[in-house]
Amino acid sequence: MQRLLASDTLLIVDSLNYIKGFRYQMYCAAREMKLRTCTVRLQIFRLALALIVFVAALYRREFGFM
Repeated sequence: MQRLLASDTLLIVDSLNYIKGFRYQMYCAAREMKLRTCTVRLQIFRLALALIVFVAALYRREFGFM
C-alpha cells in the first residue's frame, strides 16, 4: 500500500480485517508523505447481507460459478 501513495493518486483500500492498527499505519504513512487522508466505513445490515449470500448461493447453484 505504501508504495502506491502519491500526491496525484487516489488510493482505495478494502480489507475484511480492517482493524484500527491497519488504519493507523496507513494514516502514518500518508502523513509521512504529507498527504491528506479520509477513512470511510461502510456497514451492511444483517438482513441485507443474508439476502446477498442467498442470491449468490442461488446464482452459484443455477450457473455453477460466481
